[in-house]
Amino acid sequence: MITAFWGSFVVGSDSLLPTCEGSPISITEPAKLDEMRNIWNNCHVDLIVPNFGRYIGAIQNGSAHGKGVMYYYDQHQEYAGGTYEGSWAQDTWHGEGTFTSEYGSQKTGTWNYAELLDPSQFSTKILKSKADKIQDLVKKFGLTIYGNFLHSKSVPNALFLFSEIEDGDRFLFQKALQEQKIHLLVLASPGGFVAETLDIAEKIYENKIHTYVPKSSVHEKSICGSSCAFMFLAGETRSVEGALGVHQFNFNRATDLQKPKITDQHIQNVIYEIISVLNRFQTPPWVFERIFKQSDMYFFKPSELFLLGTAVSDDLNADHENSEKFITDFSKAFEEAQE
Repeated sequence: MITAFWGSFVVGSDSLLPTCEGSPISITEPAKLDEMRNIWNNCHVDLIVPNFGRYIGAIQNGSAHGKGVMYYYDQHQEYAGGTYEGSWAQDTWHGEGTFTSEYGSQKTGTWNYAELLDPSQFSTKILKSKADKIQDLVKKFGLTIYGNFLHSKSVPNALFLFSEIEDGDRFLFQKALQEQKIHLLVLASPGGFVAETLDIAEKIYENKIHTYVPKSSVHEKSICGSSCAFMFLAGETRSVEGALGVHQFNFNRATDLQKPKITDQHIQNVIYEIISVLNRFQTPPWVFERIFKQSDMYFFKPSELFLLGTAVSDDLNADHENSEKFITDFSKAFEEAQE
């Protein structure tokens, strides 16, 4: 669960709420914060908590409740530099809302106490549901979940990624390597946290794991995009049947409401890490031009994919085919389980 001091930009009816006593206010002492929480009810606050974030929004019974926006400061342990804008309940993301990371990637939809609900989209979190149909699906395909990575006994040497990489996935990826005999990583992911994907990419390289972007996916299209490409480029052998895309990372932040700005030094550090890691994989120089040239997604052309790909063995081709069959069978079963 997300613990927040509050966060929402008040829109609609919430904008008619009276201003909370003392707002705008910056509070450094926990005791003072508790004191104000006992006072604030059905009002609108502009609150700054140093080393945590800034919240502008509705308060009910001392908690974020209603519409609002939370700017998480760089010092925040889990959501550094990110923003959540939308509905809250009891200090937690709940209802319609959008979380935007410091790099510009977004998660939009209906939140159920910090869990994003989107029944039309696959998520490994859904597989943890206690619903009978979901658990039957898990048993049928012999699934083991490692964060956002998925392992199936039907393709025992492969690990699948259909979701965004999130904080902590690098540790669960390492756990998968320890528990399973993985030599193929199947990638159909929109990307995710840059630091996590770079760390995972190095593990892929060090363990000589093959990478594959399949022709099919649990989503409408099979795309390995954004920082997912870093993992693909780390492969011992590389093959693409779907789409591979990269883009310039979005370091821009809103400048209104005195939202903290990302520093030039931070930008330089991230770019340095990306170049340093990809150079280790002997990534062709022209790939960097594609990454840093434009903010919109650039999809590599067939001629470029040919240059990035490598020859694969007959055994590995067989693994690719088995992976495609698993994706097709699993996607159909997953869709039926959601009905």
